[in-house]
Amino acid sequence: MSVTPGILQGDQFSYLQQVPAAPGPFVLNEAQTLCAEAPYGNILLQYFQDQHYTAWICDVNLEKRTTLQAGLPGSSLALLYMLTGKASLLAPYGSLQLQEQGCTLLHGPEAPALSIEPGYSRIMLLLFNPLLTSLLDNTAHPVAGVLNISCNENCRRLINDILQNKVKGDTWRFKRQVLFLDLLFSTMHEFSCQQGRPRHRDFGKLEEVRGYIRENVGKKMSLQTLADRFDIPAAQLRYSYKQVYKHHLTDYIRQERLSRAKLLLYQTDMPVHEIAWEVGYESAASFARIFNALYKQSPSAFRHSRRRECNPL
Repeated sequence: MSVTPGILQGDQFSYLQQVPAAPGPFVLNEAQTLCAEAPYGNILLQYFQDQHYTAWICDVNLEKRTTLQAGLPGSSLALLYMLTGKASLLAPYGSLQLQEQGCTLLHGPEAPALSIEPGYSRIMLLLFNPLLTSLLDNTAHPVAGVLNISCNENCRRLINDILQNKVKGDTWRFKRQVLFLDLLFSTMHEFSCQQGRPRHRDFGKLEEVRGYIRENVGKKMSLQTLADRFDIPAAQLRYSYKQVYKHHLTDYIRQERLSRAKLLLYQTDMPVHEIAWEVGYESAASFARIFNALYKQSPSAFRHSRRRECNPL
């Protein structure tokens, strides 16, 4: 299997012969590193290979919306995890908005282009060897980009363990292999469940609700106001949403608000209390409390750490 180390390709991006000094904190111990630059952004890649897969962590910093192509070899299969930021897949059937903490399946050189929004994004890509690809072909093989799932709790835990590694050497190499293989099969199981699940009677309306939430995160909204807007009983909305997406509607509202807040913290110098209002919180205190509970740091600390990562010098 021939693999291009610079997995994300863009017309204006050139991979440097040498990585600049102190490119930022490494999330993958013992990984190789590449850096690509363009007039309006940069990509820092950390990657490694073993007999089962190649894994990349891609830290992307952009000043404008940019289209990148995943440079996958033919007849290959890869999982793309959108860890942080906002992006969409551009395929013949249209654009598919990727969910933060979500995953989609890509196929070989025909993989759709990736349109990434300005600011900071972190993407993880896993490319499997032919043996694992053949196994996956027998379990679940959705058309690239058609099926975009939210990572379940087990997948999120595995990703967190991968990114928070604190050991090196043979111990880490063995643990890393186990984590990635567990992540692979946990994700593919979720794909299989999504494919085999009959479409819910309220699916179309639920997708409208999610679209409205994404476009209106700054507005006050509750289960009842959404139920009234989309003419569906509140109890039915709550129950149907949990049936289809396997998490609560209120959790999705919080996820979208905090995702937008993270972009504003990174991209702008807006005071924290203004960002809180911008994403629908009535006070900076409640926003900070929820942000800290989820990300284990304050909004100000998050802003400082992200800017330090991207501007280490």
